[in-house]
Parts: sequence; C-alpha cells; structure tokens
Amino acid sequence: MRRPIIAVTGAGGLVGARLVSDLRTADHSVVALRRGTEPRWDGRDGWADITRGDHLAALVEQGFRADVIVHLAGLVEIALQPDPKHPETACQPAQTNTAALYAANVLGTAHIVDLARTCGARKIVFASSQTVYGYGENGQADESTALRPIEHYATSKVCAEQLLETASRSGLSVVILRFPGIFSAKRTAGAVQAMCRSAVEQRVIVVNSVCAIPFDVLALEDVITGIIEAIAYDGEPREIFNLATGGACSLEILADRISALVQGTRVERRGVAQPVFRMNAAKAERLLGWRAVSLDKRLAELLSTCGK
Repeated sequence: MRRPIIAVTGAGGLVGARLVSDLRTADHSVVALRRGTEPRWDGRDGWADITRGDHLAALVEQGFRADVIVHLAGLVEIALQPDPKHPETACQPAQTNTAALYAANVLGTAHIVDLARTCGARKIVFASSQTVYGYGENGQADESTALRPIEHYATSKVCAEQLLETASRSGLSVVILRFPGIFSAKRTAGAVQAMCRSAVEQRVIVVNSVCAIPFDVLALEDVITGIIEAIAYDGEPREIFNLATGGACSLEILADRISALVQGTRVERRGVAQPVFRMNAAKAERLLGWRAVSLDKRLAELLSTCGK
C-alpha cells in the first residue's frame, strides 16, 4: 500500500522545518510548502502565499498532490494590555495588525480547505493554540472548555477552527491540536529562553508583567511527536486534542522551576501577579498515545545549551 503524501504548510518555520525533517528521516513522503511571492512547485516542494487562492490553485495545476495537509502556516502576533477596569486580573487586546492576522490565519485556512479539495487530500491537521481558552474555567481547560479568546490572534484561531469544523461535515477529516508556547534550543526569543539565559548568566530571573497573562509552554520535541500521532490518528471525522504537560503553569511557576534547576538563582517578582493555568492533555494520551516529557527534563535540556 502506498504511503500517504503529507504536505506541511509553514515548512520554513520552527515547527514546520523540524516536522519535515523528522518525517523525511522516517521515510515518509513529504511535501514542504514554504512562503513564496510566486507559486512554484518543483515536484517535491512548493512555494506560495496561502492568503492567495490563485497561488494554491497554480500549485495544483503544476502537479501538487497530497493525502494529508498539516497546516502550520500563519501569523503569530499576540498583543495584550491591562484591562483598565481590572488591571490586576485581566487583559484586553492591544493594537495589532488585525487585518493581516485574519488574512493569514482565517483566509489562509479557508484556502487550505480549498487546496485539500482540489488536490485530493482527505485530512487536515491544524495547529491551533492554548490562547483560544483565554483564562479557562477556574484556570483550567480541557477540550470541552468554552472558548473565550482575549485578543485577536486567539480569535483568529477560533475562527479557523470553526471553519474547519464546517468543512469536516462535508467529508474532510480534521484534527485540531491546541498547544501553548513552544520552546527549543533552536529559538533565540521567548520567555523560556530569556529566563534560562538570565539564570545561567546572571543567577537571577525577573518576572515583571503589566498584564495577568494565561501562560503555558511545551517543548518543540513534544509538539512534533503530537503532530505525528495526529497524522496517524484514524478516529472521528473531527477531533480536538490539547497538547500540554498537564501541569500548572504561569510565568512565576516557570521562573521557580528554572531557578530550582540552576543553583544559586533567585527570582524577583514585580508587576502584576500571574494567573495559574493548566491544560488537561488526558484525551491525547488516551486516544493518540501521546504524553509530554516532563517539563523539568525539557528545561534541563535547554539549560544545558545556554552559553554555548
């Protein structure tokens, strides 16, 4: 039996590049779709702007085919500011490039649904976000928790999820993966990287935020294994999974965990106290056989690379 052709959008990004590499190492047939100003298909990989339907139609005309599309492409721009009525407990949207966000994350997803139909793909695996839950219910969220996005990036992901749910009712299989912020030795930016560098180089971590931000993190390696399990999943025509460590997290908890791993590191707390957030990932463990490696182990791995 022919192995399925797996197309990965956003293949030039952190997650996409690693996923393409790992799948090809495992001898899967993989098409890497990267951002391009002109549509081009070379028989193995493609370049296009997913906000333009004519670009994706041109790829199909050039011979692009796929059985599964892993949709990672999009714009990440989370902009928050304190809620003036409740600055100690809530955030509200800050100014952002709203049109660009919805074009990349909603219109782009609509074009990927059209691409699936025209190229013969039977399944889309979609990268959503922890942010769709907002603050969750009492600081917790499983897949049935009501979606309460608090800024435009999160809302764009909710819109894309709803679009895919509708598409799943016309024969397309959809798996939605909600995961938090990603850390990796390959990244140079982000809260986890900044805290680890500060702990190793200065033996101090400063937690200072003007907003009460719901926050969780997951190692790149665990995200990749979750996506690979989702590609193989053959269950309901539409399914949603949280990918998370399952533990309580906040900026302050993260700082404490890193300081415990780097002897002599102190944590300085300033600004607004941070809310605790916990994503339940039991469904992914039950149906996908997926479980994240412990956060402390992943943080220790990252810390071992700091300063090198």
